[in-house]
Amino acid sequence: GKAETELEKDFRRSFNLFLGDYSRIGWLRNKVDFSTVRKRGGLLEGIPKELPDTPFLREEELQKYIDTFKQTGFGPGLNYYRTYEHTWRWNLKFIGRKVSQPALIVIAEDDKIFRLGGTNNMEKHVPNLTSYSLDCGHCIQLEKPGELNEILGRWLERVHPSHSITLGRIFPESDAQANNDSIFQHF
Repeated sequence: GKAETELEKDFRRSFNLFLGDYSRIGWLRNKVDFSTVRKRGGLLEGIPKELPDTPFLREEELQKYIDTFKQTGFGPGLNYYRTYEHTWRWNLKFIGRKVSQPALIVIAEDDKIFRLGGTNNMEKHVPNLTSYSLDCGHCIQLEKPGELNEILGRWLERVHPSHSITLGRIFPESDAQANNDSIFQHF
């Protein structure tokens, strides 16, 4: 489709946009508004041709994303959004139900994709919800891996105190390549 054509024209540019620095000091903070994609005529329309490389991946990690998506394309990921209305209608049957098990949500304060308001009144539907927010953009595990590890570790220890959980580094800060390799084995 049109979106695949646009995104697959320059994989590096697409990933530098998706994985860009959206934090408060990030250069993208006020330059990208994902809610105006249709109005602008495309996701990359109005975005500078040259984007700085994402600060969250080393070159070899970024290249791994590029190589993988050159094989799979963006179609599978985009199909989630293409079926959004169908999914929304299907989810209507869950109105009024509650999630009773312990749940955790970590929100990025400067996320341009998932807005903070999207969690308003969530506690009414998820009474055992623990929520945290971090000062970062959409890719929390890339931007704030240490802080996310701490939150996940504390939450798991609180929710499962009687279990012997050995908590390692869920998202490695210094060696993200090992994590990426395991992720890409599933494609």
